[in-house]
Amino acid sequence: MINYRLFGFFALVLLCAGLPCSGQVLYLEEIESGESEVEVAVGDIIEVEVHADLGRFSASGIAFFIAMPCSPFLVVDVGKDEEIRPFSSGALFDGSIEAGNTLVYGDTSPHMPNNQQLLSYAAIVGPGARRGRSGSGAVAHFTLLCVEPVQDAHIAIRSTPIHETRLVLEDGFTERHFSAIQGLEITVAKATAVGDETWGSIKAEFVP
Repeated sequence: MINYRLFGFFALVLLCAGLPCSGQVLYLEEIESGESEVEVAVGDIIEVEVHADLGRFSASGIAFFIAMPCSPFLVVDVGKDEEIRPFSSGALFDGSIEAGNTLVYGDTSPHMPNNQQLLSYAAIVGPGARRGRSGSGAVAHFTLLCVEPVQDAHIAIRSTPIHETRLVLEDGFTERHFSAIQGLEITVAKATAVGDETWGSIKAEFVP
């Protein structure tokens, strides 16, 4: 005897599996390799891209938070102000207004562990006929100097009620969470040789 209810369930599963994915995805990748798992050595410099796929939606803004351990990594400052400005903007929200670009250490925030650092970025496109952004591309990128050996350090996109990673849709008001987020894992080995490049000269390479 055929169980029509069970047959209908499996038919629905197969139908849904064949549909294109329309969710919004935010992920990190190392720019040079395009990988989400990276092995480097102390003294190496890593450039990390924040990449978004907006799926079927059109967005006018974005906000995200990235958490990582403090001791293995120094975040390269790309600004000229007293406060550290970690991010350079990408092409996906080109022409937007930067609403946030900061670095906070855990020992100065009650909402983070002391051994963590939190990078935050926000951008919004002003009102106009071409406000919406669609498709996929780089939202921003940041640079890390590896200063201490570590195994499988997780560079995580953080989304909590306090640090909420989200999109602002084309109307400028409606907010939507990403359906999937993916971070980056970095293993830093001991250096085999020590160069004479100073921190000041490294920073000068990235400051516009």
